[in-house]
Amino acid sequence: MKILIVDDTEANRELLGWVLEDQGHTLCYACNGKEAVERFETDSPDLILLDIMMPVMDGFEAAQIIKSKSQDRHIPIIFLTAVTDEDALAKGLAVGGDDFMLKPFSETILQAKIKAHSRIRELNDLVTSKNRELTSYKNIIENEYNVAEHVFQSALKRNQLDYSHIEHFLSPATTFSGDLLLASPGPSGSMYYLMADFTGHGLPAAIGAVPLSQRFFELAEWGGSIGNMAKSINQSLLDILPDTMFCAATLVEQKANGEDFIVWTGGLPDAYIITATGDICHQLRSDHMPLGVLEDNEFEVDVHILKLEEGSSLFISTDGLIEAVNEEDAMFGEDRLISLLTEEQQCTINDIVATHETFMGSATPDDDVTLLRITSQPLPEFATTETYRIQSAHIPWKISSLLNADALQLTNPVDELIEMVSSYSGVSQHRDYLHTIISELFNNALEHGVLNLDSKQKQTDKGYLEYYEEREVRLNDLKLAEITVEIEHSQNESNVIKITVTNSGAGFDYEHIPPFSDNDSYGRGIPLVRSLCQGMEFSDQGRRVDVFYSLQ
Repeated sequence: MKILIVDDTEANRELLGWVLEDQGHTLCYACNGKEAVERFETDSPDLILLDIMMPVMDGFEAAQIIKSKSQDRHIPIIFLTAVTDEDALAKGLAVGGDDFMLKPFSETILQAKIKAHSRIRELNDLVTSKNRELTSYKNIIENEYNVAEHVFQSALKRNQLDYSHIEHFLSPATTFSGDLLLASPGPSGSMYYLMADFTGHGLPAAIGAVPLSQRFFELAEWGGSIGNMAKSINQSLLDILPDTMFCAATLVEQKANGEDFIVWTGGLPDAYIITATGDICHQLRSDHMPLGVLEDNEFEVDVHILKLEEGSSLFISTDGLIEAVNEEDAMFGEDRLISLLTEEQQCTINDIVATHETFMGSATPDDDVTLLRITSQPLPEFATTETYRIQSAHIPWKISSLLNADALQLTNPVDELIEMVSSYSGVSQHRDYLHTIISELFNNALEHGVLNLDSKQKQTDKGYLEYYEEREVRLNDLKLAEITVEIEHSQNESNVIKITVTNSGAGFDYEHIPPFSDNDSYGRGIPLVRSLCQGMEFSDQGRRVDVFYSLQ
């Protein structure tokens, strides 16, 4: 290493030089503090042996100047002195000295100190180099974050959450959120909503937000059905996400009248229907796998169809709320949320946020929190797409499917029938309703007509499981059976679709269908179909049912 020797006595300089040259060091010399500063600037030594008492400029002043000029370079300074006064030694350390050697010096101790400070200098250089790398990486990451934020914000410019019937809150755990909340009007006066929660949080979780939001806005502008929208988004995410990522989501369509809701649920916590008086009248459990998991042929498009009284609301949240843990290692929990939602005075999103913040105290949330409350009320008139028109079918058509025992064991025909029906003019906007109607009628014909199962068995969790186990057994043993599904649009009924489902079973008592409550896990199908159709007619002891659905 290169060492600068500073001493006003030539004999001392020569002695030190002789010792250090023998150890293989490169040397330069100065006879006072002023000359030491000059040699430091010209020769860039790696270590300085500095006398304290010198003419022109003493060692204290020289050390202070050298340290100020070295910037982020670590240049060890070892004072060589005969002074043993503690105040003088303390001053030497205060002005930038790193060590002391008392005169006359020991060659062994001098070598040990030089080696020790050489290691310290090397470590300091390594730390400085790493700090420069980290600073460079930090600048790169900040620039990438700025670009990502710009792209992210640009993708959300079409987001429309500022309406009186919408309350919302989104709090990211880091700069970027893995949660996403989108809203967009559809061409027919409906409002579409999407709440999504990608695996993890931060920038990696937010990567999927851009293609997801773009696809959502495209589908909302087109006015697609919620089930089909979920299926299309699922395929988009499946194409781009790694196997370790998925997206829990809830999609909602609120019709123009404000009271009709269609909901697809996949992986988020339960949603709640809350009355105007603050009672939870219905709890929507997640029916499906998250988006970006299943292949297209495995994906399920079944939806919840709801009618909310004016003033009632639909509440949805991501798991960052109920799974939040505070300093006492307590979880916020579903019970606490339900208690808030059912307060006598209807709880607002701001009330929930305030309660959550109080619960967390000084604890840092480790997940994003997103909340949405949609109130049932007539929607405002949106600026709809000019190309949208309510279309009517102009020619008669009919689709008929006859399924025997073999076909019933191999397939559920509903999805294929819906695909065929949706290709006709004026039908595609009704996919969700028609899918629900045909699914309920087909399942009723299969389970209660052909397989002769009793839905009352589903009253308990154990009975629910046993019901579907028995369904599988009876279906596999099926030998002779038929179900026919006919979907028809006649020329005489220009805006009505007639759906007929017949089965070869024993029939059922359709005249005495028991009422169901919101807590029941069965018995909803026939009442739901009645509510969606203009008419429903049973015949042949319940083996045949005709329903009439309006395209208006």
